[in-house]
Amino acid sequence: MKFNRPAVKLSATAHVLAWGAFLFLAFWPYSYQGTEAAPVGPDGSGGEVVHVSASLIEVNGWGALIPLLIPLLVPVALTALGLAVVWTWDGQKARNQLLVWALAAMLVVFCGLAMFSLGIFYLPAALALLASAIVISLKRGPTARQSPSA
Repeated sequence: MKFNRPAVKLSATAHVLAWGAFLFLAFWPYSYQGTEAAPVGPDGSGGEVVHVSASLIEVNGWGALIPLLIPLLVPVALTALGLAVVWTWDGQKARNQLLVWALAAMLVVFCGLAMFSLGIFYLPAALALLASAIVISLKRGPTARQSPSA
């Protein structure tokens, strides 16, 4: 069964972690924090400072996700492709192994470029996909290692 392979489990973990980071960034209730003055008296006099927090969607509405979909879903798409390649990999084709390495490298670069904003949230997914690529490199089939002899 393909799901018992460690590389598939690691790729699936990377994909779940990428979705988790996406949902966390979109719905985290403490994205925006601030204070507002609430009137205390019946005539609106006085004021009490109230700390408020809200998610990205609560503050800006669902339309705020549209410009963020590309940067937020790029890691999800990269891990989905990685999972698809690992799931269908039969241990014979070196190009599939190279593709998983390329996807993992792109995700690591994305995390590095966005480290101080979104990248840190996707770093666990990047590390899991990188681990999947390492496992694939270690588990290549014996026919893929041998060079054809004439």
